[in-house]
Amino acid sequence: MNTPAHSYRPVPWMLAVLMLACSPMLAQPTSRISSAVERAVAPTRVLVTRAFERTPVRVVGWSSAGLLAAPANLPEELAVESAGPAIPARNVLALMAIPSEPRIAGAAGAGRAESRERFARGGDAARVRVTLVDGQSYIGSITSAVEPPPNAGTSEAGDAAGEGEDAPLVIQSSIFGEMRFELDDLLRIQVLDGATNAGVQPAPAEVAATTEDRVILANGDVIEGFVESIGAEVVISKPAGAKASSAATRLPMARCRRIEIANSAEPLAGCVLWIAEADGDLQVVRARDLVIGSTGEANFHPQIPGASTSAATGSPAANVPVGILVGLAPDAGAFVPLGRLDALRFEAVEGRRWTRPPEVGSADRAPLGLADVVIPGAMVVEWRIPRDVAGLTGAVVLPPEARVWGDCMVGIDLVGADGTTQKLWSGRLDSAHARHDVVARIEPASGPASGDAVLRVSVEPGERGAIQDRIVLQGFMLIRGPGAENR
Repeated sequence: MNTPAHSYRPVPWMLAVLMLACSPMLAQPTSRISSAVERAVAPTRVLVTRAFERTPVRVVGWSSAGLLAAPANLPEELAVESAGPAIPARNVLALMAIPSEPRIAGAAGAGRAESRERFARGGDAARVRVTLVDGQSYIGSITSAVEPPPNAGTSEAGDAAGEGEDAPLVIQSSIFGEMRFELDDLLRIQVLDGATNAGVQPAPAEVAATTEDRVILANGDVIEGFVESIGAEVVISKPAGAKASSAATRLPMARCRRIEIANSAEPLAGCVLWIAEADGDLQVVRARDLVIGSTGEANFHPQIPGASTSAATGSPAANVPVGILVGLAPDAGAFVPLGRLDALRFEAVEGRRWTRPPEVGSADRAPLGLADVVIPGAMVVEWRIPRDVAGLTGAVVLPPEARVWGDCMVGIDLVGADGTTQKLWSGRLDSAHARHDVVARIEPASGPASGDAVLRVSVEPGERGAIQDRIVLQGFMLIRGPGAENR
């Protein structure tokens, strides 16, 4: 009897071992895609156009030709090949990270609290936000300060203040390396790891305006005078008119909360980038020659007045992962964040005896500076808006903590100088409809061009009454018309 030839048939466990051994090679991706935001190649952003459109897209590229974008619902690995024709830069108002759920109140994390404690003990260099007179904002650790001249702060030195005698501020940035800033180009230095955190708003109302530099201490005390240098210590001389023999005051940076320099501020203008730090703080950078390629990097030249880096004189080229580029405005003067305006009037609706004023979040941690505006109950709030505003966009949100009982009607109107009212948007907020995107044009006949106009937001109680009717105006911007002046 002939025995049939044996044919090789691997048993199931052998197949399993073979597949397990080969799985790393089989699973190897063909692109650099990663779930880490820093390695994103085509991150999802909200595109706001000058045609008053608001659309989520995947950002594939940027150059002088404009924006390359793909539909937001495409997987990231398909976005580069699926990008449509370039959208001209002149048609792009802004790109920004998709907003997360707003929170009415928050606290610094444990890591930041630990860092503040170490700094107070003198164990760390001061981590600060440096705001320049042109609106830019850089974050880094103070490394040193050049000692001021022996006669700095005296009347003789004061006359030469514009001749470069002040000691520069030196910080170490995680993105730009060592940076030096002349004091004449500084507006504010906010300590992030001292007695306060990044959410603290500048210039408390109880501190009156002054023409002197001033240092606000951690305990709330204010010292005015002429800041000579900023480093491990802050050196501030006596105010103008004080005795020339008066010794300058030296304060450890650990005791300082904020330093304000009496320079004139200018509005942000030109191409501006908002770049995220690991803890959510944002660097605000004026840039030229911006290029975003398919490798997932943004390359540009930061425009820093009066500053230089250790790498080269002037402002050398920089590059950052596109995933941490959370905001881009080709012309930052083309819009005004609503949170930047002071409320003209607010009052409770009929049936309520009083109300708290609207609250504004920290613009320092908001892409494009679009801080959340919280309306804390059923009320009417009004803002006087610039005359050249042609429209607005943002989102009206019922925050998670108010969705159990919150139920209200929200109306947004424009009241012209002649008293006529243009209805811009209205809708209901409740647990089933907790968010509405708003895009509205302002008609020229009713718009601000003929005089000062008022933006009015009203919150009326719904079927459940005025319970948890707190709403958030998220990412609200007022869009200037073509050829707007006084940007």
